[in-house]
Amino acid sequence: PQGNQVFAPFKDTVRAVADAMRRAQDKTGEAKLFSFNITADDHYEMLARGEFILETFADNADHIAFLVDGYVAGPAAVTARRAFPKQYL
Repeated sequence: PQGNQVFAPFKDTVRAVADAMRRAQDKTGEAKLFSFNITADDHYEMLARGEFILETFADNADHIAFLVDGYVAGPAAVTARRAFPKQYL
């Protein structure tokens, strides 16, 4: 999911990916990894996206990486590292 588009609302997309990942892991018996783009022009929105993803994935939160576009987010991208120190970023 890239951002929050009319054709792919962020929260709906996150829920769909979480469901697909659970089904894929159950079917294959293998762990899967997904990288979410949490880049936003406001660091509060970036943090809210990350927190929603971790909450939605619950037990699979350690199978998630966060992508932050430094060019778009600028110095505020450092906020993601401080807020999510255990996530692959």
